[in-house]
Amino acid sequence: GCYWEGDGMASFFFLTVSALLVVTTEGDHIRGGYLAWWPVDDAGTVEVVFEMTVRREGENIRCNQFNLGELLIEGSVSILATGPGLDGVPIAQTDYVCTGFNVEQGVVHGQGSFQYTFPQIGATYDIRVEECCLPDYADNLRFSLQTTVDLSLRNDTGKINNPPLASSPLLVILRDRCITSQKIFAVDNDGDEIRCRFAEGAECGDSGCVPNPNWLTLDESCDLTFDRPPKGNYYVALIMEDFPPGKDMPLSAVPLTFTIVANGTSGPCDQRPTFDPSITLPCDTILAGETYQNQVLVTPTNNTQIADLFVSAPKGFRKTREDLSTGQTVFHLEWTPSSEQYRTHVISYQAVDSRQQSSEIRYLTIYAGATPVMLQEASNLPSGIVPSDNREWSISFDQPIQLSAIRRLIYLEQISPVRVIEEIIDVSTSPLVSVQANTLHFTTSSPLSAGAVYQFVLEPDLVVPLLSCADLPGHSGVDFPSNFEWQFTAGFPLCYQNCSSFCLSEIWEQELCIFYAELNKWLTIARQCGLDLPSEVTPINQGSPDDQWMYAHSLWQNLLGEWQEATQRELVSITSNNENSLTSLQGNPLNSVWYASLQSWNEGYQFWMSEVIGRRLTELAEITISSDPDVWKDILTNWTRSANSFDMTYGDQCIALD
Repeated sequence: GCYWEGDGMASFFFLTVSALLVVTTEGDHIRGGYLAWWPVDDAGTVEVVFEMTVRREGENIRCNQFNLGELLIEGSVSILATGPGLDGVPIAQTDYVCTGFNVEQGVVHGQGSFQYTFPQIGATYDIRVEECCLPDYADNLRFSLQTTVDLSLRNDTGKINNPPLASSPLLVILRDRCITSQKIFAVDNDGDEIRCRFAEGAECGDSGCVPNPNWLTLDESCDLTFDRPPKGNYYVALIMEDFPPGKDMPLSAVPLTFTIVANGTSGPCDQRPTFDPSITLPCDTILAGETYQNQVLVTPTNNTQIADLFVSAPKGFRKTREDLSTGQTVFHLEWTPSSEQYRTHVISYQAVDSRQQSSEIRYLTIYAGATPVMLQEASNLPSGIVPSDNREWSISFDQPIQLSAIRRLIYLEQISPVRVIEEIIDVSTSPLVSVQANTLHFTTSSPLSAGAVYQFVLEPDLVVPLLSCADLPGHSGVDFPSNFEWQFTAGFPLCYQNCSSFCLSEIWEQELCIFYAELNKWLTIARQCGLDLPSEVTPINQGSPDDQWMYAHSLWQNLLGEWQEATQRELVSITSNNENSLTSLQGNPLNSVWYASLQSWNEGYQFWMSEVIGRRLTELAEITISSDPDVWKDILTNWTRSANSFDMTYGDQCIALD
C-alpha cells in the first residue's frame, strides 16, 4: 500500500481491469473522478487513464503553478488483474500526478495512466475503481467507477472500439438560487454519437448511486441544467455512451463524476467571469515534438479580480498568469507532450474571481503527436484515358483522414483544346464529397468532351488527419508535392467499356471499338441459338489500322460461316430422321415448338443471307481498307440495323428453344 499525505487516516480504493488498483488515501475526501481506456493496437494493448479530485487542506495541497503537472502525489498505484489468463497478478506500478488544484475549496486533481497488453485478444474485461468513502453530502457511500474493456472488433470498422474521451472537472462551481446550464464535453475518435445519462444502481458500485437533486436535469446531448440549486455541495455521477451512426445500442459506457458547489455569493445571476472567445481555440493539433501554446483571457465582474483558472489537464501541462491594466487576466497555457502522450486529450478549465463567482466550464481538445497527411503515390483515379461519361473520382493518402471544415476547393479545368475552369467543388460543404478510411471520393457534374484534355487542381489542407482539428488544418493537412499533377484525356464511353486498350482519340480506333461491340452482340445471339462460339472477341493491340480492320473482318466472316453451317446441320438432321420431313413434324403436337423454332431459324438464316451477306459481304470484300470514318460508319449502320432487327424478330425464340 502507498499513502497520501494527510491526517494519518488510510483507506483503499480498487481499479479492476478485471484488474485491481490499490491506492491508500484519506477517508471521505473523494470529490469526483473519471475512468476511461482506449486501444493502443489490435493485439490487446490498451491505455487506461484515471482522474480523481481529492480533498486537501492547507499545506497538504502542495500543488502550485510551478509544479503543476509535475508533482507526484505521494505514493503510487499498484494494479492487479484477473480475467482470462490472469488471476490476481500485479501488472503495473504507476504514478499519480497533480494536474489541478483549488486552494479556496481545498481540493487537488490528479491523473494517472498506464498501458497493459491483455493475454487474450477479443476478450472483455471489467474496470472498476472503488474507495471509501464519499463525503457526508454523498451519504458516505463508497466512491466507485466502473466500465468495460471490450477487445472485440467492431463490425463496421474492423477495429477495437474507441470509447468517449472526456475530462473530470476539478469542481463545478456555480451560484445558488440561479438558473444556469453547463455542457459536459467529450470526443469520440471513431466519430460515434455521444449521449449522456445519469448513472443508475450498480453502475455506482455495490452501495448504489447518490440520489440526484430534483433541480438538476441532464439531456442526451450532455447538457446539464441547474434550476435554482440551494447552497451546498452535491455529488453527481454521469455515464457517457457512444453509439454507431443510426444505432441505439451503445458500444461502451464511460463513468464521470464530480462535485457541484453551489455557493452563497450574492448579486445578479448573470454576474460572473467571462472568457474572450476570440483568443482561446477549442481545438488544436500538435505535431510530434512540438509544443502547444495558447492563451485564455478572462474578464471579471465589477469590483472583483480573477482569483485563478482551474484546469484539469495532462501531466506536464503548465499555466502562468498575467494581470492586465484593464483588470482582465491572461492565462498562458503551455504543454510539450511526451511520446507516451501522443493521443487525443480533453482539457477542462473554469475561472473563479475573488468573490468565488465562477465562469462556465470550457473545454480544449488537443490532438497530440499528429503527423502531416502525405499523398499516396499514383492513387489519383481514374487518370490517363478516361471515358467521357465518368463522374466518380478518388485519391488516397498515407493515413486515415477527414475533410477540412474550412473552405478548400477542387478545380476541374479543361486545358486543351481551350483552357477553361469547368467546375469548382467546396469539400467542406459539397454533398458530393466523402471520405472512406484514407481515401477521398468526389463526384463531378460537368460533362466531359471526348478528345479534350483536363486536369484537377486540389488546394492544400483539403484533408487533415482523422485525429486532428478539422477547422484548424494548420501544418497537419495535406500539402501536395510540387510535381503532383492529375491530368486525363476524355475518351469515348463505348470504347472504354468494350476495348479499353484502344481508348485513344483517333476516330478510326473509336469506330473499330464500336464494330467489335456489335460483333460481340451477334456472338451473344448465336450462342443463345446453340452455336458453340466464344462469348467475346477482342481486338489485337498491334499492327496498322488496315491490319486491325482486316482482322476484325475475318472474325466477322468466321461468324457468318459458323451460322450457315449450323443452319445446314439442323436441316439435314431433321430431314434424315423424319420420313415426312417437315410435314410430319408439323403434324406432331410434341414437336410443334421445335417446328416453330426451326421455321424461325430458317427465316432468320434467310434474313441474314439477304441482309448481310447479299448486300454487305461483296462490298466489304471489294472495298479498299480505309481509315475514312464515313465509309466505316455506313457499314456499321447497316450492320447494327441487321443485328437489332434479327434480335427483336428471332432472338426470343432462340432463347426459348435453348
